[in-house]
Amino acid sequence: MGRPSKLSDREWAEVGRRLARGESTRKLAAEYKVAKSTIQDRFSGHVPEIREAAQALASAERTVERMPVSVQVSVRSLADQLKGIQDDYAETAAMGMQAARIVQTKVLAQARNLPDDPSSEDLKPIIAGSETTKSLSSLATNMITANKGNPVDEDKPGLAERVRRGRMRVAGE
Repeated sequence: MGRPSKLSDREWAEVGRRLARGESTRKLAAEYKVAKSTIQDRFSGHVPEIREAAQALASAERTVERMPVSVQVSVRSLADQLKGIQDDYAETAAMGMQAARIVQTKVLAQARNLPDDPSSEDLKPIIAGSETTKSLSSLATNMITANKGNPVDEDKPGLAERVRRGRMRVAGE
């Protein structure tokens, strides 16, 4: 186990904010009396991601601000609805995974009680339970695939990336 950090969680959060605003790692390391590599290790990869998200958000907000007030209200309302749908979808996926876990536990218990040379009749409930498990977990699996892109096809961006690029239509691609 490594040594405890010299900085508190609040100090680390401040370092992260200042890095995202563009301050140099060397300056922050000197100010907080930690090694430059400590800061780099802690925040490598996060700062560009934070900056990109902040720029996308600022750009979207500027676009909305240029619209008439009545349209701005509609945009914000639609955005809230989309967030709600996403939350409901995620909750449904989580419940599906819980149900899949329960079914899979029962299927495994049945499989342990199979004879050494099971007949096709013995295997039917196992197969049906496995298919049910797959069906119950498919929503969560699809959600992960949509948000991360297809791991088999790395050139195909995920849903979030397609929306960010403005290539997503309401009815799909």
